Amino acid sequence: MKKNLVFAVLMFVVCIINAQDKLIRGQNLLPGQSLTSANGKYKLIYQTDGNLVIYRNRDNFPLWSTKTHNQPAGRCSMQQDGNLVIYKPDGSPIWASIKNWNTPDPCRGDFLIMQDDANAVIYDNNHTSMWSSGTYLEAINDNLHGVPCPNGQIVLNSQRTAFNPQVHGFKFTNDFTVEFEFGFGIKARYGGQCGGMAYSALDYFKSNRPIPTQGFRPFTGSILQSYIYSRQISSLKENVDKWSELILNPFGWRTNEYFNWGIQGFNGGRIQELRQAIDAGNPIPLGLFKAGSGGNVAHHQVLAIGYDMGRYRGDLGEFKEDFKIFIYDPNHPNETVTLRPHVGGDSFYAYDEYPNERWQTYFVDKKYQPAQPPQIDFPVMQSTGNVSQIMLEIRTGGDDLRGNKDNVNVVINFTDGTSQIVNNINNGGRWIDNYDQAVPIRLNQPRPRNQIRDITLSTTFSGGFDGDNWNVDSIRIGVIDGNSSDQVFLRSGTPLVRFTGSNTPFVCRL
Repeated sequence: MKKNLVFAVLMFVVCIINAQDKLIRGQNLLPGQSLTSANGKYKLIYQTDGNLVIYRNRDNFPLWSTKTHNQPAGRCSMQQDGNLVIYKPDGSPIWASIKNWNTPDPCRGDFLIMQDDANAVIYDNNHTSMWSSGTYLEAINDNLHGVPCPNGQIVLNSQRTAFNPQVHGFKFTNDFTVEFEFGFGIKARYGGQCGGMAYSALDYFKSNRPIPTQGFRPFTGSILQSYIYSRQISSLKENVDKWSELILNPFGWRTNEYFNWGIQGFNGGRIQELRQAIDAGNPIPLGLFKAGSGGNVAHHQVLAIGYDMGRYRGDLGEFKEDFKIFIYDPNHPNETVTLRPHVGGDSFYAYDEYPNERWQTYFVDKKYQPAQPPQIDFPVMQSTGNVSQIMLEIRTGGDDLRGNKDNVNVVINFTDGTSQIVNNINNGGRWIDNYDQAVPIRLNQPRPRNQIRDITLSTTFSGGFDGDNWNVDSIRIGVIDGNSSDQVFLRSGTPLVRFTGSNTPFVCRL
């Protein structure tokens, strides 16, 4: 009697799972169990052959599968971390909805649902889609041949990669300034290294290395700044043809054509290129093109980490403004921003969150090649009551620091007569005029705040006709204990100090 009762309870549970359309975190589909859409037209079943399949019920036509057939059937688990995973009986995984699952929070799904539109979708509790089977258009077209749909049109409704800007993006804002010297006193200054930051963040993501967590822009000449700059150059060199094509638009004759490329999901359109990467779990860089001034305006580079088609088919038909691209933008750290087309007299693409940031079109950077980023330790310091690190912020005035052999040294003097010497804090890099640099200096041994007497700056300038001169307009010094920082020195002037070949030190008394 007891065995029969247990069996009846188990069968009741199986029937409940088979009758429902949803699988929440912590639940499993066992072999033979399924989810059925509320309208009864579609079924997602975990088969006894190990395959997870969506069927159209009227003719039992298979629309999609994980292609895990002929495998020992174990369980299909909607895990607590929000990933849908198929396991063998021995517990080894053979398929997952998100394959590069570096971190579960905060981009995890909360439930899987078999929808009335034939699409199986993982959503979070805010109803943001994290993954889908891509069978959305089957229900619209009533396609007797299943997917893919004819004419090469897209079949995925929405998809996200595992890249989370709060975890995998840089914490500082893209406020770099780069200056090029062409000789004869001719200089050109450009703002930002967005392409370098997008490439570098993707490099860290793909190499499974933790991205540096510093909240301040790395100073010119530092290891991280040099790497980001090198990746900036790579991002531009690889896409000269793309930028050139968009710039060459006499009288605006191709403006509408360029805009439509971004919402075209067939015959090599941008949506088709985008989804090929995203559907494979790969974030991909985008170039955002801004019209005007013959192309000599502030274009942009970002990282696409997901998309949502909404009701739009990618066919240049109705519902174009349903289409969204989810973006990591180095100008907006710790955020996921949403790029969307706006159709009208002057069609453009803009962020939902920052509607004044607009672009004429975009291209998908398929030429990105991963590189090995530097391992940079920036540990979180525990609060001990002692100063563990000093932050030195220097603004160069109207005369730059040349770098190379003309560099800056720092001496930290303590009240007990000892000192800590840090030579070449600019790491041989040029510090351009009218620009801020932030240099962190970790103390060899944490010290009480009142034991730090002064900080002295000096240079290695040689003097003479070819010697360097450097104007410093302001110096700010902060002392760091754990995660807290206190300002202990701030002076400014025009300039505050001019370093010349005389090498007279400047003393910051704390």
